[in-house]
Amino acid sequence: MATMRRKRIERLLFPQEDRSFRNDRLVAGCFMLRRIVLIIGALLTAGMLLYPPWLHVSGSYSSGTADFPGRHSHSYGEYHAGYHPLFRPPYDESRVNVQLLLLQIGSAGLVTWFIYVALNRRERVS
Repeated sequence: MATMRRKRIERLLFPQEDRSFRNDRLVAGCFMLRRIVLIIGALLTAGMLLYPPWLHVSGSYSSGTADFPGRHSHSYGEYHAGYHPLFRPPYDESRVNVQLLLLQIGSAGLVTWFIYVALNRRERVS
């Protein structure tokens, strides 16, 4: 008799989780993971926009040298100048490398989307 009473009290104090409750917790966990993935993706994109890749543009024109006085030459080049804050370019003749910036933002968006979809499918399977 005492053991039956003890078992009832244990069931009341320590109910076992049923399967639906566990699945609800898993769904809530996946929802939080998806939200975290989106926040991290947005923070990475904001960081890429605040610290973009820069190009150093150099161009020079000469009307000849002492050896070849009549020969004109023009040299032009764009060189990678690194990553610097958006409002503080590394040189006066610098510009943002828009192609590389768009490539970086696009790849970060794709990776974020793939992880988000994978977590969404994981939620549906469970």
